[in-house]
Amino acid sequence: MLNGPVRERLIAEFGSGEPLFSRILKICSLGESVVEDRLKDLLASTNPTIAPYAKPGEVHLRVTAKGDAALLDPIVAIIRERLGTVVFGEGEETLESVVLALARDRSWKVGVAESLTGGLVGARLTGVPGASDTFAGGIIAYTPAQKVSLLGVPHDILDREGPVSGSCAVAMAEGCREQLGVDFAIATTGNAGPAADVDGKPVGLTYVAVSSPRGTVVEEFKFLGTRDGNKTRAAQAALTLAYRILRS
Repeated sequence: MLNGPVRERLIAEFGSGEPLFSRILKICSLGESVVEDRLKDLLASTNPTIAPYAKPGEVHLRVTAKGDAALLDPIVAIIRERLGTVVFGEGEETLESVVLALARDRSWKVGVAESLTGGLVGARLTGVPGASDTFAGGIIAYTPAQKVSLLGVPHDILDREGPVSGSCAVAMAEGCREQLGVDFAIATTGNAGPAADVDGKPVGLTYVAVSSPRGTVVEEFKFLGTRDGNKTRAAQAALTLAYRILRS
């Protein structure tokens, strides 16, 4: 067995050899700074340790215990109590898998109506194994004419407020429910960039809507990224809104 300075050096570089046990909690709807503020006393813990990682539209917390896995349960329970339902999953769970699971629990069929995201929301949902038992399909209505013909968006909404508007997102979501015969519809519309729309709507302006038997909810966002980044953020925002409604 190594002793003395050699052993001390190895411990310093590689640890004492005690096993490490980790759990990853996934959070939506809160930024990293807010999460850190709510958990600042816990972040000072040395065993277990908590390491936050910012992801697009999410924050992940890696909780790691040295020597004893049982140390994880109490601190994870405290985190969940403080943050509530913004902790949407753990480990390999994704936002889209949780959305489908919650819809499945209600026996609701899910559909999407997408404009600026061009199928990203549907792609994330269909990437979940077993999605076909809950996800019915989607409509990509990229032009104003398609929004009218495929989703039944009223002409007067497009004439008065334009395709990049909250009213259009609401009409898309409600039209999706009707056209696909689903219970729960997610809609996205906006200007991903790189230039302003013909009606002057700025790059990054985005609306996401969710329609369900409880009614329709719409939210506005102003993203500041690249075209691809804005599309990714819009898809994340749409799934986050869907999650919040399903958990309410």
